[in-house]
Amino acid sequence: MSTRRELKSVAHALAGSFISRYNDLEGYWGLGVLCAAARSVEIDFSAARMEPPLACGPVLIDRYARLLEDQYRLRGVNPGWVKRVQLAVRFGVPIATSERPYGVRGEGVEVIVEIEDDLGRTRIARETSCCAPHDPAREARSARFPDSPPAFRFRPLGEPHLRLLRKWLLRPHVAAWWDRDWTVAKLREHYLERVDEPRATRAWIAEHGPEFVGFIQRYWVMGSGEGWWEDETDPGAVGIDLFLADGHRLGQGLGSAMIRAFLEMLFEDGSVTVVQTDPAPGNARAIAAYRKAGFREGGVVATPDGPALLLRCDRASFTATRPGPPGRLR
Repeated sequence: MSTRRELKSVAHALAGSFISRYNDLEGYWGLGVLCAAARSVEIDFSAARMEPPLACGPVLIDRYARLLEDQYRLRGVNPGWVKRVQLAVRFGVPIATSERPYGVRGEGVEVIVEIEDDLGRTRIARETSCCAPHDPAREARSARFPDSPPAFRFRPLGEPHLRLLRKWLLRPHVAAWWDRDWTVAKLREHYLERVDEPRATRAWIAEHGPEFVGFIQRYWVMGSGEGWWEDETDPGAVGIDLFLADGHRLGQGLGSAMIRAFLEMLFEDGSVTVVQTDPAPGNARAIAAYRKAGFREGGVVATPDGPALLLRCDRASFTATRPGPPGRLR
């Protein structure tokens, strides 16, 4: 029978994996990428937060949150026993010669993991190595990272993503078009607690290679309720809404590529006949991305949120413009 003492092994597994060369960020050693950006980094897995808030934070938090879940399951640990999980990385620390890996250049680095249980006891694991700041001119990209452009994956929205999604919704380029009043509790109720209902709205976090790049949701148009699409009679019509997480990625074709990859997934369901969306008429970037992805304008319509430009893409149109192999991984 497992006990809380297994948390010590979990801490060692997390620290060992994080400091290993298998901690890749776009094919480069994750520690080197962190070293180039900061002298110390802390991750609070309980709050899904990295300090300082680096661009690679969401990827690392999600990756190692999943490792923790796997370790809990493997070792029979009840997640309810875990009150706090924190990981700290310190660069420039002195390490003994015996701890310096052979052939690894750079300064000393330590990774410390603390796991506090519900009884107030803390288990600590420490791993050390050497690391130099990431320099793509000197480093070879891992063979595990393909040279071809990364594909999209759509990860179903889950509890570990809610704080991240809330943070995205407050970013200026998103808040300009999306409701800012979403709290974590509201997001949980809307997307997670109703997910098993027939024709429920479902949501995904979009990954592009190792990065989380956006949010996308799908709903059934007919019967939406609350004054939405009351004239719709096609049970196979679905609606989508989405945004890119980072404002600096706008205008680079990422949004339209993400839409195409998501349409690929939606039309795998034979019951889906047409996909629609309804950006505000002034949201020029979104409209351009949908047009590029194959949507056609249906005119400005009145919605409970105000005027919107109706855009639609049916199965035949999508198939006719499908550019070669799909850009999505399963």
